[in-house]
Amino acid sequence: EPTASLDPAHQLRIMDLMERLRKQEGITVIMVSHDLNLAASYADRVLLLKEGYVESIGTPENVMTQDQLSQSYGCRLLVDTNPLLGTPRVSLVTEKSL
Repeated sequence: EPTASLDPAHQLRIMDLMERLRKQEGITVIMVSHDLNLAASYADRVLLLKEGYVESIGTPENVMTQDQLSQSYGCRLLVDTNPLLGTPRVSLVTEKSL
Protein backbone atom coordinates (compact mmCIF):
# COMPACT_ATOMS: atom_id res chain seq x y z
CA GLU A 1 0.00 0.00 0.00
CA PRO A 2 2.25 2.80 -1.24
CA THR A 3 -0.01 5.59 -0.03
CA ALA A 4 -0.89 4.22 3.43
CA SER A 5 -0.29 6.73 6.23
CA LEU A 6 0.49 9.55 3.79
CA ASP A 7 -1.24 12.91 3.83
CA PRO A 8 -3.39 13.74 0.77
CA ALA A 9 -0.73 15.82 -0.99
CA HIS A 10 1.81 13.00 -0.81
CA GLN A 11 -0.80 10.42 -1.82
CA LEU A 12 -1.44 12.41 -4.99
CA ARG A 13 2.28 12.76 -5.69
CA ILE A 14 2.82 9.01 -5.44
CA MET A 15 -0.24 8.17 -7.55
CA ASP A 16 0.60 10.78 -10.19
CA LEU A 17 4.18 9.46 -10.34
CA MET A 18 2.94 5.90 -10.90
CA GLU A 19 0.53 7.13 -13.57
CA ARG A 20 3.32 9.02 -15.37
CA LEU A 21 5.61 5.98 -15.25
CA ARG A 22 2.82 3.78 -16.54
CA LYS A 23 2.23 6.06 -19.52
CA GLN A 24 5.87 6.94 -20.30
CA GLU A 25 7.40 3.51 -19.79
CA GLY A 26 4.43 1.42 -20.84
CA ILE A 27 4.54 -0.56 -17.61
CA THR A 28 1.75 -2.24 -15.69
CA VAL A 29 1.23 -1.07 -12.13
CA ILE A 30 -0.23 -3.55 -9.64
CA MET A 31 -1.07 -1.95 -6.32
CA VAL A 32 -2.82 -2.90 -3.10
CA SER A 33 -4.95 -0.21 -1.48
CA HIS A 34 -7.71 0.08 1.08
CA ASP A 35 -8.36 3.65 -0.12
CA LEU A 36 -11.36 3.00 -2.35
CA ASN A 37 -11.62 6.56 -3.66
CA LEU A 38 -7.96 6.71 -4.62
CA ALA A 39 -8.22 3.34 -6.35
CA ALA A 40 -11.34 4.42 -8.24
CA SER A 41 -9.64 7.65 -9.33
CA TYR A 42 -6.57 5.99 -10.84
CA ALA A 43 -7.21 2.33 -11.63
CA ASP A 44 -8.27 1.03 -15.02
CA ARG A 45 -9.23 -2.27 -13.40
CA VAL A 46 -9.76 -3.31 -9.80
CA LEU A 47 -9.88 -6.64 -8.03
CA LEU A 48 -12.00 -6.82 -4.89
CA LEU A 49 -10.97 -9.43 -2.33
CA LYS A 50 -12.88 -10.72 0.67
CA GLU A 51 -11.11 -13.02 3.10
CA GLY A 52 -8.49 -13.80 0.45
CA TYR A 53 -10.97 -14.73 -2.27
CA VAL A 54 -11.87 -12.77 -5.40
CA GLU A 55 -15.28 -11.16 -5.03
CA SER A 56 -15.22 -9.16 -8.24
CA ILE A 57 -12.85 -7.97 -10.96
CA GLY A 58 -13.36 -5.34 -13.65
CA THR A 59 -13.54 -1.60 -14.12
CA PRO A 60 -14.06 0.55 -11.04
CA GLU A 61 -17.56 1.37 -12.30
CA ASN A 62 -18.50 -2.30 -12.53
CA VAL A 63 -16.86 -3.50 -9.32
CA MET A 64 -17.29 -0.58 -6.95
CA THR A 65 -21.06 -0.59 -6.65
CA GLN A 66 -22.89 0.24 -3.45
CA ASP A 67 -24.29 -3.28 -3.06
CA GLN A 68 -21.00 -5.04 -3.85
CA LEU A 69 -18.85 -2.90 -1.55
CA SER A 70 -21.36 -2.86 1.32
CA GLN A 71 -21.62 -6.64 1.17
CA SER A 72 -17.87 -7.20 0.86
CA TYR A 73 -16.90 -4.81 3.65
CA GLY A 74 -19.84 -5.62 5.92
CA CYS A 75 -20.88 -2.01 6.49
CA ARG A 76 -23.17 0.56 4.94
CA LEU A 77 -21.53 2.55 2.18
CA LEU A 78 -22.86 5.13 -0.22
CA VAL A 79 -21.45 5.00 -3.75
CA ASP A 80 -22.13 7.91 -6.06
CA THR A 81 -20.17 9.56 -8.86
CA ASN A 82 -17.19 11.86 -8.37
CA PRO A 83 -18.33 15.03 -10.17
CA LEU A 84 -14.80 15.90 -11.35
CA LEU A 85 -13.64 12.49 -12.58
CA GLY A 86 -16.82 10.57 -13.30
CA THR A 87 -15.48 7.66 -11.23
CA PRO A 88 -17.15 5.95 -8.26
CA ARG A 89 -16.96 7.88 -5.00
CA VAL A 90 -17.39 5.95 -1.75
CA SER A 91 -18.67 7.44 1.51
CA LEU A 92 -19.19 5.77 4.86
CA VAL A 93 -22.76 5.78 6.15
CA THR A 94 -22.40 6.61 9.84
CA GLU A 95 -25.04 6.27 12.54
CA LYS A 96 -25.32 10.04 12.81
CA SER A 97 -26.08 10.29 9.08
CA LEU A 98 -29.17 8.07 9.43
